Amino acid sequence: MKIVISATAQGQDASVDARLGRCAYFAVVDTESGDFQAMPNPFLETNGGAGTRTAQWIVGQRAELLLTGRCGPKAAMVLERAGVRVVEGVSGSVAEAVERHAGQGNVLAPAGAGRGAGREPCDGIARCGGGRGRGNGAAMGSGRGMGVGRGLGNGRGRG
Repeated sequence: MKIVISATAQGQDASVDARLGRCAYFAVVDTESGDFQAMPNPFLETNGGAGTRTAQWIVGQRAELLLTGRCGPKAAMVLERAGVRVVEGVSGSVAEAVERHAGQGNVLAPAGAGRGAGREPCDGIARCGGGRGRGNGAAMGSGRGMGVGRGLGNGRGRG
């Protein structure tokens, strides 16, 4: 599975960035090969549409999962249409986030080791499964229920 993580710096020890379109770096992890890449966000200084452009870039990376602090509604719509699952409210280091959301085992193996986990459990936080929610507004304490899978618990959705 290919995972994109918004990051504050390069490396597996970097913190997950709370922003998606304006994050400093993207970490791209392939859980099957153990490959890890960190690259500067080319949309960081964009005047407008950074979130949407970032979402399009993520789709172009053929990512299956996005881990970030927050994903705006326009970017979320692009990702949902492409089938990319989004988990918001992610914190900690890039390595911790991948381990927490990509399954059990050492997903971020040392370079060349190629170990990874195939399971992708959802911890029930945010937008696992990518459902379109009209929930009760319990998403990450923001009180928003309208948007791509943002409702928790009592949200009606397809996913």
